Amino acid sequence: MYITLKKSLILTVILLLAGPALTQTNEDHPEYASVMAVVLDWTTTMENGDLAGRKELTIDGAMIQRLVQQEDGSFQLNSRVRDIDPTQTNINVMVERYWNKKLLIEDQLAVFMASYDFWINEEFSHCGTDVFDLVKIDSAWKLGNMMYTIQRIDCPPSPLGELTNGL
Repeated sequence: MYITLKKSLILTVILLLAGPALTQTNEDHPEYASVMAVVLDWTTTMENGDLAGRKELTIDGAMIQRLVQQEDGSFQLNSRVRDIDPTQTNINVMVERYWNKKLLIEDQLAVFMASYDFWINEEFSHCGTDVFDLVKIDSAWKLGNMMYTIQRIDCPPSPLGELTNGL
């Protein structure tokens, strides 16, 4: 499914209207550190190839929505249920770095949003935006749904600079 101009305009209007809410973060919220720990643990398990750890951090039936930039600059939506097979292995070294982090927490729900860059085997792969929905179940925060963009054309320079020594 390709994003049409009309859908892009509607999304832009929604984001503009929601802008003030999206710039807020709940750093003083008592659950802030717990929610951020899950987001950072997710990234660490990806970087370490720890699929069993990733499965532990995710609810069953979690959905992934990926907007992948095409060669012509348009974005194509790919959706699937997150099915983690902990017996698989990954031979690539992956690093994902975040900035412009925002976290909203309300009751048993949280939303994390950030810009990111992504590196595979110390080579730049892409940039984008991550949005993770988290839910607190039985006193533990878990990733519920994930949306992210994969942008390969015209990525802005990362404020974190170039990747050095895998960091």
